[in-house]
Amino acid sequence: MDHLVFEVGLAIALIAAAGLISSKLRFSVIPFYILIGMAVGPHAMELWHFDFRFIESAPFIDFMGRIGVLFLLFYLGLEFSVGRLIKSGRSIAVGGTIYIGINFTLGLALGFLSGFPVAETLVIAGITTISSSAIAAKVLVDLKRTANAETEMILGIIMFEDVFLAVYISILSGLVLSDSSSLGGVLLSALIALGFMLAVIIIGRKAVPLLNRILRIRSNEVFGLVVFGSLFLVAGFSETIHVAEAIGALLVGLVLAETEHAKRIEHLIVPFRDFFGALFFFSFGLSIDPLSLGGNAIWLALV
Repeated sequence: MDHLVFEVGLAIALIAAAGLISSKLRFSVIPFYILIGMAVGPHAMELWHFDFRFIESAPFIDFMGRIGVLFLLFYLGLEFSVGRLIKSGRSIAVGGTIYIGINFTLGLALGFLSGFPVAETLVIAGITTISSSAIAAKVLVDLKRTANAETEMILGIIMFEDVFLAVYISILSGLVLSDSSSLGGVLLSALIALGFMLAVIIIGRKAVPLLNRILRIRSNEVFGLVVFGSLFLVAGFSETIHVAEAIGALLVGLVLAETEHAKRIEHLIVPFRDFFGALFFFSFGLSIDPLSLGGNAIWLALV
């Protein structure tokens, strides 16, 4: 870890170069960040002190990328409110079911037509069903579509997908690892995921007056620490009960969007969202071996 700071600096410089190129070409920055990550990594060269393999810093960059996902989803939650999301509840349930049904069916068809066994086919179906919440959030922000009506549906479906994912992974792990799946375990996973989301939303709405008082902090330093502490605690706790940490971050954003401090939080979070979000897409590309894309396809889709 002697050259950790230098390697991270090199990574940020490469990300900045990719961003400049995408700006000149007027393309979305996402594919450029991923491609620059793919261009380096374990297969790349070492030129004097410039080690493009990022062997020492890869775990740290990956961790900062995870933080980027939290900031992206947290910001997206701030653009909405729990009230608006609840009003769209029926549409989200119908739309989410249709979305999952179509993609899951196509995944099953692809697996069977390709001649894969049942277990592998079910994995492929899961891959084609679940979308990347980080990419969805980044695209919505970059295209300035967070205020559009359809974005509420997208947010809702992201949460709907997570409940499905909690159930599906329980079933799939039972089938693949032990050739059986406990109905009680599956139902428990679904209830925990759904119960956690509902609890955060309901308690958060009730606690808005209290949150307004707590967040009346003059110091920007202390204000930021309180907000970030809440974000990481809830997101981290959600991961311990097998709910995606990104969904935990989204829920915190939805709750804080109801407070009178939403705009102040939004201004605070934007630089962190952009910086760590860029690192996420770079780390995403860094973990892919372009010489063996077939072997990485399942990992890619799941992430």
